Amino acid sequence: VYSGYRGRRTSTDVLRIVAVVLGVLVVLAAAALFYVQNYLVYTDDGVRVELPFGLFREEEPLPDPGNVSVVEGGGPEDASAEPGTSPAAEPAAGPLRAVELPEGLTHLGDEAFAGCEALVGMALPAGVTTLGRSVFEGCIRLEWATLPPTLTAIGPTCFYGCRSLRWVAVPDGVARLADEAFYGCHALTSVTLGRGIESVGPGTFAHCTRIAELGVLAPSPPQVSPQAFHPSVFRARLHVPPGSAKAYSRAPFWKTFRLTNR
Repeated sequence: VYSGYRGRRTSTDVLRIVAVVLGVLVVLAAAALFYVQNYLVYTDDGVRVELPFGLFREEEPLPDPGNVSVVEGGGPEDASAEPGTSPAAEPAAGPLRAVELPEGLTHLGDEAFAGCEALVGMALPAGVTTLGRSVFEGCIRLEWATLPPTLTAIGPTCFYGCRSLRWVAVPDGVARLADEAFYGCHALTSVTLGRGIESVGPGTFAHCTRIAELGVLAPSPPQVSPQAFHPSVFRARLHVPPGSAKAYSRAPFWKTFRLTNR
């Protein structure tokens, strides 16, 4: 029995096809929106959407948060922090560029400012005695950090990966630099170790390839762990206290440098 032309579609079939196509388009649009939201990148200038094929478009700039005051103990709601300490920093609404630390602060906790990529400088107030682990790790735009004379301890990986840090002066009260404290600070050109320095831990200045001036104020040569410095450090000029050149010229590690009495 012949029932008509094969392949002829009725209006009902056409409507079904249109409905299927529209459904697929809606699903694709929803998936694309979800995908793009997961590729938002917050920068200094605003929000950037990075698409998987490398293109991006600029959005409205983020508001400048201005100076951010870190309140001791994290505020009245934070009952876990002890007086005189700074808890790990909570994510800010925008990029953290400047911080005003309160007087009376004695300790910065582990990872307090880790990952604050917009932070460019830090002046620690007098009274701070200890820096925990990874306090400034990953602060890639941090160019300078003033360490107070009251400081006695710098934790492991404290300034790890601070690739814009240009100089560091370790106070006299610090006897030991912990492991990888300044690892990967590529822009570091000037380093001064205080009078009380006794030892430098493994990897402390590893991958710091631009050190040109190295000053050690300790009259006795401190012990240096293997791979504490990148080998390029031996091109730097070493400054030691008057009357100490002979001791440094005979000490392991230090005898490789060109010595300059302060």
